[in-house]
Amino acid sequence: MDGTTQPAGVPAQLVEEVLAEEGRKLFPLKKGGEIDGAIGQAIWEMLQDLYDQKPQLFASLLAIAEDRGAGVPLDHVAALQHDLFLRGDDATVVSDVKAVLLSSAKTTTEGLTLVNPFRVTSEAEAAALQQSRDDLVEKYRRMIRDDNDADKGRPPGRR
Repeated sequence: MDGTTQPAGVPAQLVEEVLAEEGRKLFPLKKGGEIDGAIGQAIWEMLQDLYDQKPQLFASLLAIAEDRGAGVPLDHVAALQHDLFLRGDDATVVSDVKAVLLSSAKTTTEGLTLVNPFRVTSEAEAAALQQSRDDLVEKYRRMIRDDNDADKGRPPGRR
């Protein structure tokens, strides 16, 4: 992440802990740049949900990311800011969201589709990418369980 926001639905505490961990593996994206595997996959999943559930908002997000955002309706900008795809201060696309979006959006003869944004060159890299996602999901599950145990004297979100 760019240090100012986190993906919608991802608790800030979890993002901070993931980014603070030593040894987090960065994976290359198809259109350049690198991103933490778990965070990149979470962003990709959020983009897929937006594409499936709110295609007009997705189209607006893509237009802004591709510097074609002059005609984007203000209510779309507000909704995308609310969902943390856009920065609140200047309505630009959050840097990690933009990198994943531009690496996954592909125009085909049937229209726009989303493809895996990662440039993975081996089965070992694919397994490591999946493992980074699985590790983050397990960490989040532990945090939820710990939050449920907070009344037992343990600090919530910690093991």
